[in-house]
Parts: sequence; structure tokens; C-alpha cells
Amino acid sequence: MSVAATGVALTGNTSGPESEYRVALNRNNQWRSRLQILTKENGFFEHHDEVVKFLDRLTTNEKYPFSTPELRDEVRHSLWLLQRVASAKALQRLLKQHPVFKDYTVVLAAGDGRADESDPATIGQSLGLVRNAIAAAEANRGKTITLSVGQLTTGVTVPEWTAVIMLSDMGSAARYMQAAFRAQNPHTFQRGNSILQKHNAYIFDFAPERTLTIFDQFANNLRSNPSGDPAVRQDNIRRLLNFFPVIGEDSEGRMIELDAAQVLTFPAKIKAREVVRRGFLSNLLFENVSGIFRFSEQFKEILDKLPIAKQGKLKKEPIELPEPLPVTDLDGNVQIDEATVINPKVAVLGKPVWSVEALPKVTPDTPSAKAAAMLAKSVTQQAQATRDQLQQEYGLTVAQVKNDVKLTEQQVEAKVERVYTEHRIASKHLADELDAAATEVEHEAVTAKIEEQAASFEADLRAIVEEAMETIVPTTVRREETKREQRRADKAMDEARDHLRGFARTIPMFLMAYGDRDIRLANFDDYTPDDVFHEITGITEVEFRVLRDGQQITADDGSTVRIPGLFDEAVFDRSMQEFLDKKEELADYFNDELAEDIFAYVPQQRTSLVFTPKPVVKRMVDVLEAENPGIFEDPEATFADLFSTAGLFLMELVRRLDTGLADQIPDPNERLQHILTKQLFEMSHNQILHRITIEAVSGGVPQRKRWIEESGHYRVGNLTTMNPTERQQLIDDMLTEGPNSE
Repeated sequence: MSVAATGVALTGNTSGPESEYRVALNRNNQWRSRLQILTKENGFFEHHDEVVKFLDRLTTNEKYPFSTPELRDEVRHSLWLLQRVASAKALQRLLKQHPVFKDYTVVLAAGDGRADESDPATIGQSLGLVRNAIAAAEANRGKTITLSVGQLTTGVTVPEWTAVIMLSDMGSAARYMQAAFRAQNPHTFQRGNSILQKHNAYIFDFAPERTLTIFDQFANNLRSNPSGDPAVRQDNIRRLLNFFPVIGEDSEGRMIELDAAQVLTFPAKIKAREVVRRGFLSNLLFENVSGIFRFSEQFKEILDKLPIAKQGKLKKEPIELPEPLPVTDLDGNVQIDEATVINPKVAVLGKPVWSVEALPKVTPDTPSAKAAAMLAKSVTQQAQATRDQLQQEYGLTVAQVKNDVKLTEQQVEAKVERVYTEHRIASKHLADELDAAATEVEHEAVTAKIEEQAASFEADLRAIVEEAMETIVPTTVRREETKREQRRADKAMDEARDHLRGFARTIPMFLMAYGDRDIRLANFDDYTPDDVFHEITGITEVEFRVLRDGQQITADDGSTVRIPGLFDEAVFDRSMQEFLDKKEELADYFNDELAEDIFAYVPQQRTSLVFTPKPVVKRMVDVLEAENPGIFEDPEATFADLFSTAGLFLMELVRRLDTGLADQIPDPNERLQHILTKQLFEMSHNQILHRITIEAVSGGVPQRKRWIEESGHYRVGNLTTMNPTERQQLIDDMLTEGPNSE
């Protein structure tokens, strides 16, 4: 996907097959690029070959930004955003070796950690490197790529940039669009003897879902009172499209400009394909799961009735909510209380013991880089005992401790160098004042200022060290306690999602049996008989409505609180339509070109129900034919599946009979009617399996359904619970031709 800043362009496929380089989902269903999550500890990409293929695709696929000399000339200078410094460094190495990108000057605008991204000195240094590289490249008709993990995305302007390549999991609409603004700025420049003007700027993103969702958020949710009205949201997006038109690849591979409605609906469509592909065992169907902590009494009892669906298995286990319950925001991020959690822990661990006397002696004449390194190293040495204590308390790895030490040293060094810079500037001004002093009084006044400046210089350096020492323990405690609490919250939310998937796995069953194009999350319970719903899901329709709609409760203070539901309605609705599309696509079981059937998208259910794989069905029918030669050429032969789960065996029998009886009953319609009404008999042990069987065997064709239902050969019943008299009566009844008398 690509976003143009004076136009937004999507190079990812928004409605076609999944891109080979699409992003993955993290635990909160946020998008993250594979390029930034697969860097090994040694600094190289874990899947080196895949990343190389990705770079090749950028330079060869006609829809990608570096695929032709003309496009490379338009995107002469670009900013590539990654998630981690290690990934940026690994990518820098690959770019320098790539057949196309080796001709680019690659600037690494990232240090050894992310904490200094907003530091003015660091930004200034990186900005200088970028501008120098661009100037040198322009002088030789060259090109540049700037790799960043966050630097240069706010507050700076590099007018030569015409594209931002988004390879980060940036989920904030504000930060994302700030990155877009780095490329969206006017620029008139001279190249050779020509005066040129920049006309377009782009963001290229490979997660259409993420980008379009952020586009919606930027158009709507950043307002003081965002509207939930779809018409209002769509109108806001329409206005934004005037400044950021969106271009995406459609299902036929064409690049089209998206309208406001498509911006709103495409993310749900893309998620829906993933939901269906996973048999509805997907967390994309759920939202507000963190509500289980705020409203545990309302949800836990219902969720405990649902089996957990995890790694294809179903188990019955209650949700274990941690005590005390974590406090989270709506996205499930924990909120740690400073007064009750952080401060007491900091007090117990204590501050590093250090002394001013142990600090190295530095003066204004000491080179700033040397002084910065000396003071930073002294902080590390004097805080060593505290670092060891923190490592033991939280089980930190050696690498984590080294990273913390390095981060502190970087912060100290940057601040010390800033003090030196400010001191040099102030000293120069004071020297000028001293030279300009015309009287003894003025001279003494300036001399006093110089003495104050010297004292202030020393005090500022001590303050930097003191601040570093003061923050070592709180910073580590806050981070580790947040991680610890987040793990507790994540475990409980994951368990809740496991139970919700235990419900979601039944959706394909209901859609096979009862679904039509009008079905929605809002009316899902209207489509199913109450007893069938309870039998299949394990909860009542009333309990389902609590999970779906939430409810209003009265809080302890007497106020009314609205508990939100746990399902994402847009994704839920679109996923059901996507499943019905797939069902129609695979309905013609006479088509030998279909490599799969719809039951591949129906997961294991709460009962012992298992759909027999198609190869096994064919093998068993082959055995039947081998032991009974000519059986499928006999129009009088009858076949019964008295424990049907989905009509899989019946469909294969129909296929064989349709071929075998072609000469005897030449008319295809007449032949199929004969097979369905004269030769096949079916019994399912419950209503939903019976309806699925009829739907599958009929191929969803209304006329065939009528033939089946009117034949009386297809029934609901369980032979294992009948006595011999009941079984014989049922068989006699099924063999009687005529309308079904159930």
C-alpha cells in the first residue's frame, strides 16, 4: 500500500490475494512489518532470502516505487521507517549489496537506541547527515535512502524527500500522518539546466488494513467529539481525500482511486478474508476484550460456559482472572499506579550511592566528546551495584543490562555535549562583552558574569549526573513492573479470546445451515432455533446477546455504566458475507477443478463432530465400487448415510451416479432429480447437521432443495437411541414415496 501525501497510493492488494509481503498481527491486532520483527540477535535478518525478494519486488514489480527508471527518478530521495535499530542496520547492509539500491547513498538516521529520537542534538546530527548526503547525490545525479526508527519524523523538513516507505508497526494516526508530512512539502529545485518542481509525494505501505484504518482515524477520531454516525465519518473521509487521495490495487490487479466508502469498508474486507481462512478462529472478530477486567462479573460466567478453542483443540476450562484485577485502557494496555506500585518499589530498592568527588575532573577546556564519555562512564561505574540489584530483582539478562547502561550513557553524553555547546556560546558572548567594556564597573560586572558562568557550568554537569542516578531505578522499575502487569493482563485476555473463539468456531456451522445474505451480527440469534443455538454453542441466546450488545449496569455510586460488547460488528458482518461468497464459489461439487470444499473452512466443533476429508471419502467410495462393480450404473440401487454430518459421502455418491447413469438418463436435470429423490437416503442426529446436509447436497440450488425435502428420504433422527420397532417404522416411512410427513 502506498499513501501519497498530495495523493495517497496503496501498492498493497486491497481486495485481491494476500500479498507475499503483507504485515503480521501482534497480540493487539496491530500491524507490524515482517522486516522489523525477524532480525536475529547477531544483527542479521532471520529470513534473509525473503527480505532480498522483497527488495527485488520493489525494483521489478511495475506497481512498486522503484520498478522503472522513471519511478526511481521521481522517488530520488526517500525516508524508510523501521521499528528497530538492528533492523535498520541489517537493511542498510542489504541495500548496499542490492543490484539496484547499491547505487543509492544509504543514510542511517538511527543511533544505538530509540530513547534519543526526539533529542535536538541527535536530530540535528542526523538531519545534517541527510542533507549532506542529498546535496552530494544531487551534484552527481545520485539518489539517497534514509533509514530511521523514528528520528526525522516530526519537526524537520527535508524538501527533497518524495516518499516515505513504511516498514514500521506505527499504529498512531497522528504519528503516521506526521511521517507523511515529511514528504508533503513544496520544493522547487534545479537539476542540470532545468528548474523543476515537486508535484507528488507518497507513503508506500504494505498493510492496506493498517493504512486505511489510520486514514479513518485521522479523518474522524482526532476531532474533539468524533461522531459514530457512518454517514458523518464517510463525509469526513471524503473531505480528507481531497488532500490525500488514496490509490489501491483491486482484485483484478488494477490501480484504482478509492472513494470514502471503500476507505471505510476495505479494512473489514481484508480482515474478513483472514477470518474465513482461519475458520472464524480469529481474534479479529473481537474487541473491547479488556472489558473483562472492569466488568468481570458480567462476562466471566458466560465465557466460562464456552469451550476454549486453541491450536485446533477444544477444552473446557474456566478463565483465570488475576487478583488484583489489572487496570487497562480500552486497547488492553495496563495502567500502573505510581503511588501504590512504582514508588514503594523504588523506595525499597533505593537510589545508587554515589559521590561528586568520584566524578572525573573535567573543565571547559576538556574536549566535549571526551568529557561526555568520562562522565557517562563514571555514572556507569558508580551505579554498578544498583544495576546488579535490579538485574537480580527482575531477572534481567546480561544483554538487557548492557542495553540499559548504554542508553543511560547515551543520554548523559548528549546532555553533557549540549552543556559544553551552550557554555562555549555563552563564553563567546561574555568575551565579546568584556572586550567592549568601557569602564572598570562594566569590566567587573562582566567578570562576575564569567565567574557565574563557570559555576553554572560545573553545577549543570553535576545536575546531569544526579538526574541520571535519580532515574536509573524508577525507569527500570516502571518498565519491568509494566511488563509484569501486562503479562498478567495479556494472559487473562488471551484466555477470554480463547473462549470467544470457542463460540466463533460455530459460526460457519450456522451459516451453512441457516445463513443468507441478510444475516448480520445484529440479527444472528434470530436465524437459529433457541435449542439448536444452545446445543451447538453451549450458551443461550440471551447470554450471547450480553456478549454481543453489552449491557447497562448500575455502578456502586449509583451511576449508569454502559458495558460494550466483545465483537467487532463490521468485521463480524463482513466475515459472514465472505463465508457465504466462499460457500457459493465452492457449491458446485460436480466441478473437478475445485481443489477444496467449503468444509475446509468449518473448524472442529464442541461435539465429536469431524468432517471426513475429501480424499478419505473418495477412497471409501472407491472401495464400495470395487466390491460392487457397476453399482453406480444401476438406477434402482439405493444408498443411505444414516449418520450424516454434512452430506460429504452423499455428494460423492451423487457425482458417481451422475456419471454412471448418463447413458440411461441423458437429461442432466431429470437424472439429478432421480438420484436425489429415488436413490439417496439420509439421516442426521440433529437439526443443524440435517440442514447442512441438504444445503451441501443440493449445492444451494432451490429446486434441488425442494426435491430433497419433498422426497421424504432425508430425516432428523438418531438410530442409536431408537428401539428396533422405532427403527423399523422410520425405515418404512422413509422408503414410502411421496411428500415428507415429518
